[in-house]
Amino acid sequence: MNILRKAIGILVCMLMITVAYPLVGASNPFQGPFDDLTSHHVLVRVTTGSSAPVLPKNIEIASDNPGAWVDVIIPSYRLQELSEMSLPYTVLIKDLEAYDASMMGSYHTLNQIQTILEGIASNHSDIAKLYSIGTTYEGRSIWCLEISDNPGADEGESGVFFMGVHHAREWPGAEICLYIANNLTVGYGVNTTITDMVNNRRIWIVPVMNPDGYYYCHDLGIDWRKNRDYFPQYGTYGVDNNRNYNGSCDGNGWGAWGAVPSWANSHSSDNECYDGPGPTSEAENQAISSIFLNNNISASITFHTYGETVMWPWGYTNTQTPDNAYLSLVGQQIAARISIQQGSGTYDPHQSVGLYPTVGDTIDFAYGYSHYVQGRATFVYCIEACNEFHPGANYLNQICKENGDGALYLLQEAQNIRDTVVPRVIPPVITTMPNDSDGNYRVSWTLQNSNANPDYFQLSEMKNFSMKTDDAETGSGFWKLEGFSLSTTRYHSGSHSFKSSSGDYTVCSMTTLTPIPITPGMKLSFWCWYSIQQNYDYAYVEVSENGRNYYVLDSYTGSSSNWVNKEYSLDNFSGKSLFIRFRYATDAYGHQDVFYVDDIAPIAHFNSTTILSSTITTPYYDITNKPLGTYYYLVKGHNTVRGWGDNSTIKMINITQGGSENHPVLVLGNFTASAGKISITIKNIGDANATNVNASIHVSGGIFSRIDNKKTVTYPMLAIDQEKTLTTNGYLLGLGKITLTVSAHCNEAIPPTVWGNTTAKIFLFFITI
Repeated sequence: MNILRKAIGILVCMLMITVAYPLVGASNPFQGPFDDLTSHHVLVRVTTGSSAPVLPKNIEIASDNPGAWVDVIIPSYRLQELSEMSLPYTVLIKDLEAYDASMMGSYHTLNQIQTILEGIASNHSDIAKLYSIGTTYEGRSIWCLEISDNPGADEGESGVFFMGVHHAREWPGAEICLYIANNLTVGYGVNTTITDMVNNRRIWIVPVMNPDGYYYCHDLGIDWRKNRDYFPQYGTYGVDNNRNYNGSCDGNGWGAWGAVPSWANSHSSDNECYDGPGPTSEAENQAISSIFLNNNISASITFHTYGETVMWPWGYTNTQTPDNAYLSLVGQQIAARISIQQGSGTYDPHQSVGLYPTVGDTIDFAYGYSHYVQGRATFVYCIEACNEFHPGANYLNQICKENGDGALYLLQEAQNIRDTVVPRVIPPVITTMPNDSDGNYRVSWTLQNSNANPDYFQLSEMKNFSMKTDDAETGSGFWKLEGFSLSTTRYHSGSHSFKSSSGDYTVCSMTTLTPIPITPGMKLSFWCWYSIQQNYDYAYVEVSENGRNYYVLDSYTGSSSNWVNKEYSLDNFSGKSLFIRFRYATDAYGHQDVFYVDDIAPIAHFNSTTILSSTITTPYYDITNKPLGTYYYLVKGHNTVRGWGDNSTIKMINITQGGSENHPVLVLGNFTASAGKISITIKNIGDANATNVNASIHVSGGIFSRIDNKKTVTYPMLAIDQEKTLTTNGYLLGLGKITLTVSAHCNEAIPPTVWGNTTAKIFLFFITI
């Protein structure tokens, strides 16, 4: 194989320096139509109308021209399925494996790419540093070349990130990245524009994001798209790395990982667009995410093939991003610098969704996370280079040079993006407040992104907090329902539950309106019933600190057969406050039933919420003469460009009695569930008496009838070290697992509410409760 030669001459007048790659020539097999269709895989162009066609399952979309055609890769033995579905098509490449083999010599092997990167880092050690950012499933390093006048040091410069080969067969992405790396290093100190970029930018280049897939496809000659992660439970290999990121991070369930907005996403492991077992589950995606999350990236390009387009977010919706005017203008300027492979004209610039809707791709994640979570601007672009997967040597030099020109423009624009785009005010952090004895105190907070230049803040105060179990019997007032609704079709307790909607390409969700303050030992508990198309459609339970970026606690597919109880520890979020979200996502290939959920605990409830002020101009607010009790606070910031940001995590303060620092502390213990009694003890282990203690037990689960499944009592006082036992009353008949949810509340206690749940089993007899 050929190795990249060093450039002998440098044209100083050029903004980018043309480097000659010694590439082996090859014929172009875009000949079609073909008579013999006995190859392993075939590339065909399906003629489409104004609406997206329903395609056979588990085929790969190679490229798309909405309203005109879609190119798909399909095993030759499945071509008849296109005819059976009345889809008109034309064969473009009859044998993709032969096509790959004919072009293989025009591209470097994986080892050669590593050697080239090592050579660049060695020959330009003053401005280049090579290191691994992760290890793949087959033990290969994911190499990153950092270029700057002081590589490895954060000097506050604008960061720019270039990457290639998310998809194994899209080889030109690696060559374009190598070209950019070579030009920046060879041109340093010679070309003034390049020298200025290296001196005033911090640049990361990952030519091969998916080295296992590249080796399998290019070096071994086996046509392939995904990575090589093996799933023994399915007997399949690979996740689509450009569907595995965490989604748009804007709070919209349609943009979150796991949604299936089109045939370009799938939950099925044998599909070429499989999004993986969880968000950012793949080693390669974790490595790329770490670059975005841990560095100040202002601009980025991820190189793909093919289509000759430059695209920007969003990819999951036709809605434009908050920065669309500037974001699209930069994309248009990049596209204008890249000529098409054949004929006249330049690349086509458009929003990513215009190609086809996707979720979990690089550009939606990197833009959304930086905008909504980090509070800074990152303009991210996907370039679908070339008009075929891997053009021959006669085209490759032009493709590398002109995509390099587009990259240079983005390098130059990166500082303007950083300096001129005003970010959102992301949630401030309220300083932890000690107990207060006189009702005079200051609520203060710290800005997380001072460059957002907030002009004022809003502080909200909440009180009379309690934890509840939502059994769906009192309406949906705790939830924002988007596709979910109250239902009497199935229920775990009472006569109602929450039910998802159903249909093809559906995403529905229900999200708590009020975040839940999380204390040590707290668990999320609920009962669910589902009948979901196995491994194609999924339901999720998720949590979020900010209502934007959600963490998937668990997912469900197949049939539960009956109501099942789910419990999840929230200890990882202790001291924070969380939104809870249930989400259901389907594809287009049929669906069974839906997802039901009932008896959800804990749900936060505040009897009183007051906006103290919406015009605070300082990072603090003084409160005076506050009476005895426990108070909770939220703060958010505002600027003139973005409006209001999101609320902070909830923080509380206790105003202790009589000017004393002493206060009661309630603990729960001694759960008892046996024939004859269900009870719980409440004890005051603090150093002050507790007054007006409200305690309750809620019983749910099993297959039973009951009277008084909830018992509530108020104790006028619990003295220091005094213990009370709460026992329910009524009768219960049933079979199976029950859940006991208990709580105790006292305004002056620290914390004011304690909560817990446990499970027990009952059998076919009466229990006096």
